[in-house]
Amino acid sequence: MGILSCGTIRANRLRGCPLLSEKDLKSKGRGAYDFRTDAKKGIIAVAWYDNRRVTATSTYLGIKPKSTVKRWDGRQRKVINVEIPNILKNYNMNMGGIDLNNMLAALYRIEHK
Repeated sequence: MGILSCGTIRANRLRGCPLLSEKDLKSKGRGAYDFRTDAKKGIIAVAWYDNRRVTATSTYLGIKPKSTVKRWDGRQRKVINVEIPNILKNYNMNMGGIDLNNMLAALYRIEHK
């Protein structure tokens, strides 16, 4: 279809996509992830564990190149580096623009009759 998208999705909306559960990801530790791809439809689904499971899908991004993000670890009481897939790094980086757009749209709402 030619529509490029990237965003989070609720885990129960991924029927037929067997990603690891939050319990399994938690046992592997922070930075653990699981992914599935559908080459016919050109989509990837990723489940990543930070403090909780985050599930995202994309039609144009993948998991590579992986990078690291700094997170506070309460047990060790220090900042640690956590591995993050590219799809979630890109989502986090560009999410601020969407929030700003939504805020401005709400402030300057046009009345429809």
